[in-house]
Amino acid sequence: MTVRPLFGGPIGPLLALLTLMSLPRSVLAQASMIDVGGYNLEYRLHGTDGPVVIFLNGGAAPMGYWSQVADGLTNHARILTYERAGHGRSEMGREPRHGANVADELRALLSALHLPGPYFLVAHSAGCLYARIFVSRFSQSVGGVLLIEPGDKPFLDAFGTKHLSGLEHRQWEDLWERTWSRLAQGGDAYGMEVRAKEETLGQIQGSLFPPEVPLTVVSAVDNSRPDWFLAELSPGSIEEFYRRKVAFHEDLARASLEGQQVTAHGAPHAVHEEQPELVIRLILEGMAGRGGGVGSPDPSDTELSDRAFGLVLRRGMGECRSPAVDNRTARSTHRRAGG
Repeated sequence: MTVRPLFGGPIGPLLALLTLMSLPRSVLAQASMIDVGGYNLEYRLHGTDGPVVIFLNGGAAPMGYWSQVADGLTNHARILTYERAGHGRSEMGREPRHGANVADELRALLSALHLPGPYFLVAHSAGCLYARIFVSRFSQSVGGVLLIEPGDKPFLDAFGTKHLSGLEHRQWEDLWERTWSRLAQGGDAYGMEVRAKEETLGQIQGSLFPPEVPLTVVSAVDNSRPDWFLAELSPGSIEEFYRRKVAFHEDLARASLEGQQVTAHGAPHAVHEEQPELVIRLILEGMAGRGGGVGSPDPSDTELSDRAFGLVLRRGMGECRSPAVDNRTARSTHRRAGG
């Protein structure tokens, strides 16, 4: 049997070049390994010499799932995506795998790469837990935070106890008991992180989000495609869940003097994969700074790449807001002294 080359023939080199040009720049950026104190972490660093934007993965997701957002920012920032210890090609780090160790690990990575702050953190799902701990421990090096769909076990437990009854309540408790048990039994790094979740939650509860750090919290709401764990609930209970989730995120945003909650209608849990243009806009706005940000160029001078879906972001242009987005500002009840 003859095996033909993927890009053979006289136009093969041209096809290969066109294929490479069509790939996101974040994918083309070479993944590297670096020692952070006795073990190596896998990371990608690309973009300009501007402010550093750090992406924290949710759950067991790979760093590549940020590619659409990262690619839209390469002309405006230095982009750092990485795999937590034990994920991807990263070697296992310090145990237990609770949030404080994960945050210290990220700090060690930034030090090893000689990347100065202030940083802009973008986190999704479980990654939001680690971002919150990092900010509380290293607030002086953080210029802004974007949390996409943060959640935690206490919120899920409270929703079942307070807002569900009868069969729905029993199904909810059974679902999450089986889910947490299955995840915790995993022999991989994520299983170790799930087993350490109580310590991670305790670390969050024992610390305060620094009110001077700008914070945006993004909530996904899609009644037509509810999250998998809502499948057994009635339409009314699903609507109630989304209402309570948005309220929970509004409360998180109030921890910052410059906090806001943004609802992404029609988006799934991984908002950044279906609505990357929204996430890009919020990052650029955050860097330009409702409070000085992290030294980004003014968005009025900025146009995003074609891969950012042609969205043009200019300060003050209301038509740039996605029609699927409902901005709900949740200003903090904190006030500056004398303010």
